[in-house]
Amino acid sequence: MVTATGGPATSGGDGEGPTTVQGAASGRAEPRHVPVAAPGPRAPRRILALDPGAGSTRVALDAGDRLAADVLDAMAYQIGKAIGAYAAVLAGRVDAILLTGGVVHSLRVVSGVLPMVTWIAPVRLYPGEHELDALAAGAARVLDGLEPALDYPPDGEGAQ
Repeated sequence: MVTATGGPATSGGDGEGPTTVQGAASGRAEPRHVPVAAPGPRAPRRILALDPGAGSTRVALDAGDRLAADVLDAMAYQIGKAIGAYAAVLAGRVDAILLTGGVVHSLRVVSGVLPMVTWIAPVRLYPGEHELDALAAGAARVLDGLEPALDYPPDGEGAQ
């Protein structure tokens, strides 16, 4: 990090308030306001709606669309991060990781997620969009009295 005095930084500049730098002459940490250049003209915004498993997304990727690739890579990163967070909450006691839905049709997303999570537990892929069918079947079992409805309180104490 380059500082106003050329000395080493002692705390990061996050854009909020002064950055603390090591003073060149005194050796003390001194707050300095580092001017930030005004942003230049904005490029026109492009709205990107992607279905990771859709043909149009594959066409965009094949055409070298960098934004489409970046969005799918970010999606894979967020999925991997969430799985890791859940594994931490479960204290590592994870039997399996199930990836479901249309996103599993995207080789780019799946190949981005797998290296982040395979050390936690075996990963099973269930491509397709059967989530709503499963939810409806579960609700039907409850309504038919075949299984009890479970209540998950917000305090995380578990099912009642």
